[in-house]
Amino acid sequence: MVAMKIAIIGAGPTGLVAAHELLKTGASVTVFEREGDVGGLVRMVPSEGEPLEAFYHHIFTSDGAVPELAKEMGFKDRLRWYKPSNALFVRGKLRPFTTPWDLLRLDALSLMDRVRFGLFVLRAQRRQHWRELEGITARQWVEKEAGRAVYEVLWHPLLRSKFGEHADDIGATWLWNKIKLRSSSRGAQQRQEMLGYMDGGFGLLYETLAEDLRRRGGQIRLFCPVERVDRAFEGGLRVTTPEGEERFDRLLATCSPAALASLAPGLPEDFRHRLTALRHMANLCLLMECDASLSPYYWISVAEERCPFVAVVEHTNLLPSSRYGGRHVIYLSRYIDPDDPLFQASYSEVESVFLDALEGLFPAWSRDSVRRSRLFRARDAQPVAVRGYDALRPPHATPWPEMTLAAMAQIFPEDRGQNYALRMGRRAPELMGLAGGGAS
Repeated sequence: MVAMKIAIIGAGPTGLVAAHELLKTGASVTVFEREGDVGGLVRMVPSEGEPLEAFYHHIFTSDGAVPELAKEMGFKDRLRWYKPSNALFVRGKLRPFTTPWDLLRLDALSLMDRVRFGLFVLRAQRRQHWRELEGITARQWVEKEAGRAVYEVLWHPLLRSKFGEHADDIGATWLWNKIKLRSSSRGAQQRQEMLGYMDGGFGLLYETLAEDLRRRGGQIRLFCPVERVDRAFEGGLRVTTPEGEERFDRLLATCSPAALASLAPGLPEDFRHRLTALRHMANLCLLMECDASLSPYYWISVAEERCPFVAVVEHTNLLPSSRYGGRHVIYLSRYIDPDDPLFQASYSEVESVFLDALEGLFPAWSRDSVRRSRLFRARDAQPVAVRGYDALRPPHATPWPEMTLAAMAQIFPEDRGQNYALRMGRRAPELMGLAGGGAS
């Protein structure tokens, strides 16, 4: 029997784990990746010590797919759990925001609004079903349950920083899942949140998985973007790359829906419209290695609309700085419309905007402490989960039976994330109708 030839677009977590599972069916698998390394948003970059992810990552105690892969790759003992300290920058002041007591001391809200906010979060954590939230926005939900002040002071600036002009259209389901996820990662009796990180970085999982795929006969073609996909006259699909044209029996696309619409212009127009109707926010992430720490907090959510970033993640307040040559590792994250001029701006322009704002938030800190900084960009980083998103997301099956879509935009009600990307990749044979075997 001739092995089925399968192409995969993208060597991120979904694509690599999908290849791992599809090889088990006896198929011949080729992964196409436009970048020069594997891992997608979890790719690694060098530092003064251990490598770092280009974009910050951690996992929650409820995330089962990452520990499962770590165990399978022989890295179970590298996954460790830490107690984070979090803060909220709101109304010009940095405020601790880790425990329920921090909420009670949040003087940006009146005492009554603090109580209403706490009750709102408690009810959201206990909610088991989300479909009744699909018809309303996060704004409508928060204002009804906790009041307008809670939304305007806290949630609106955060949603605005993450989703821009779409902030007031974001669905209540998206916000509910965020609240639910954070509560599920607390320790015994819900007293302390715990976050997981892997010694050496999560990218080590994907580099090792790529090596394993190659040993088992799979191909990973780096610097080889798919330029076009067409149905072949002789059956199957014709995949065009800078290396030429090649026929495959099946294809799994792990790119964004809009990217697939661009790559496969022969798809029916109504389906292509459904793919392009979904919006994504891009991401700018400035990674800095510094002599000085900013604060004692790991994660700072910035609820200031004029601030150019929404999150300050001081990685070395979760892990010791000794792992990175004694330097303090800080990420500044900005979600942005991909058409915004700042997303296209030069590294020096973005760095200047970010550091000006950072010194404004932390006057005692100086950019002179930055020893190395790098800017990373991701165009389709965050699906815009508007009200009614469940009905908008496209199915995995496409009008071409030979082609399947497995994109982060299809993850719902959960938000996109490493854990869910792996979970989707594990399901690749099932999604492609190949769970029973891979011969053709």
